[in-house]
Order: sequence, then structure tokens, then C-alpha cells
Amino acid sequence: MAPIVGLTDRESITPRFPRLGKLKKGGPKTKDGGRGKDLEYFRFVAEKPDVQAVFDKRFGPKPVSLNVYLPYDEVEDAFATWKEKWLAGGMVHRCDGVTMTVWLGADGKYHTDPKPCPYCGLQQTEAQKKADPPCDEMGRLSVVIPELWEAGYVGYVTLETGGKHDLMSINECLTVAQEARGTLKGIRFVLSRELEEVSTPGEGGKRMRRKMWMVKIAPAADWVLLQLQASRQAAMLGPGQAPLGLPAPSAQAQAEAQAKAETGPWQTIPEYQDRFREQIKSLGLTNSEALSALSVSKVGDYEGDFEDAVAALQDYAEWKAAKAEEAARAAEAAENAPPATEAVPAGNGGEPVSS
Repeated sequence: MAPIVGLTDRESITPRFPRLGKLKKGGPKTKDGGRGKDLEYFRFVAEKPDVQAVFDKRFGPKPVSLNVYLPYDEVEDAFATWKEKWLAGGMVHRCDGVTMTVWLGADGKYHTDPKPCPYCGLQQTEAQKKADPPCDEMGRLSVVIPELWEAGYVGYVTLETGGKHDLMSINECLTVAQEARGTLKGIRFVLSRELEEVSTPGEGGKRMRRKMWMVKIAPAADWVLLQLQASRQAAMLGPGQAPLGLPAPSAQAQAEAQAKAETGPWQTIPEYQDRFREQIKSLGLTNSEALSALSVSKVGDYEGDFEDAVAALQDYAEWKAAKAEEAARAAEAAENAPPATEAVPAGNGGEPVSS
């Protein structure tokens, strides 16, 4: 079977799974179509209601951080950044700030032959920008959320951001990770919202500093620690050399050692402590209920890894919800039950006894 040139050939497609939904920084648009309020957390908008239900059940309505993986080797594929102009009818053009790569022609069709961006180097007043808005920065980060895949929903989730600080921060972190490892695949990242003071345009063309909730991404702390341990050991040994002249460990022994390192004392790492508290809060549990879920008197006594602890919290939350639903059904059944028939004492002709 031959591909269709310009439609299904390798040069014309971008390999990817279906999109499960989008992570948004702000609230829904206002009634007049304006930008929604900037949020302190991620707002997930799924393509299907059942995916939305799984996400909300796993992370709650206001997640501030998520564990994610990237499905591509290189930054340019995982985090596509462009300048785009949109109108109510759709996208007008996409460019790199200098040259348009996709543009809407007078014939109503999109074209891909390179063409200069009409806003490159153009100086506009505020009134001109309002009448003819130029193209704006836009970045789209494709991520894999393991919990959705585990629930049977395979696909990518797209984070969209037009913030310049977000674009620079995400690109810088991913570039470092790719250069250090050669690929972005297989690295567990933490995607989060963080409050930062940044420089923004003010009145009269002056710059001013204000606090804003930014999007941050960074490799998970335990993954970084493993890389540091591996680098330190490699620096001490020559190629293929085992410590102290001992035989090199088997592949199974190495795998077991890595697994042990990955399930270290997460309770002592501040990042994990914060994430654990966030999980408790998002699931609507109290601290005592969290301890009950782990079957310990204090979190430090729990011997499992972080993922097991989170799973235990989620199981407890599901059990708690089921018990609450059962109690609600029982209360409703009791309320709707017919009143009990009053007993008639024997020996008075079947008439009720007056009190």
C-alpha cells in the first residue's frame, strides 16, 4: 500500500496518538469572549466526558502539579512554539516571527509555501494593534499522563501557553534535559504552577514587576538523584570497570539496585512532602484519614514508595466516597419508607387506646 503524496506520506504527517484533552492556565472565556481569569492550578478540559471523569477522580478539580512523560525525543517535537494570528473564523497564519509557514489565502484555503510575516518589524500603536492585532506567541507541550493510560485512555494531553516567561522557562529546562540524556523519552517530569514575580509591560510603556502564576516543568527529584549517582560512579571508574576489581554486577542485580534507589525514603524529600500534602487535599482527606489509608501512625513509618502511597490514598478516597453514597441511599430509603402501622391492643374492640 503506497501513501498518498501530500496527505499520508511521512513528510506530510506528524506521528502522534489522539489528543485526550488540554491543560489550561486560565478560566473559561468571559461572556464577551475575553480571556478568562488566570488560575493558580491547571484546568483540564477533556475531549470526552469519561476521560474528564477519570482525571477529576485521580487529581481533583484543582491540581497544581502532575507527573508527566514526554512522547518525543527532541524539544522541537515535544514543545512546538510559534507566533500565530487568530480571528473568530480560525487561524489566519502561523510563523516563526519572520516567515509564515501556514497562511490563509484569499481563496479560503491554507497554504504552506513560505511567505514573509506582515507583522515582522512592523511598529504599531496601541490603537493600531486593537484594530489589526498582530500575531502572538504560542507554545504547545505534548505530555503523557500515566494515570490516564492506566485507566485505558491512550493519547496525549496538550498544555497551551502564550506567556513569554513560560515559553522560555519550559524550553530552557527541556533543552538541558535533552542535552544531558540525548532524549526526552523516559524522563519523569513534574509539571506545576508556581507563583513568581516577573517583569511585565505597564502604563506609559514602563516595565513593572508583578506576581503571576507561571507554568514550570522539571525532571522529578528522584530521577535527577539517580543520574547524579550514575555520573559520580562513572567518573570514578574506567569504561567497563567494576568497583574494587569485583565482577561487574549482572543485569538483574543492576535492575534491582535501580529499583531500590527509586523507592528510597521519599518522605525526606521536600518536593514529595509537598506533593503528598497536595494529594491529600485534592482527594478531600484529613491527615488522620491519610494515615489510616497507609496503615501507619506517622508517614515516615510507611515502607512503600511514593506511587504506592498515592495509590493507597486514592483507594481510601474511593472507599470513603462509596461509604458516603451508601449512607446517603440508606438515609433516603428511611425517609421514603411508609410509616409503621400502629399496634392495636387486644380487648378493646379494635379501637385505638387514648393516651
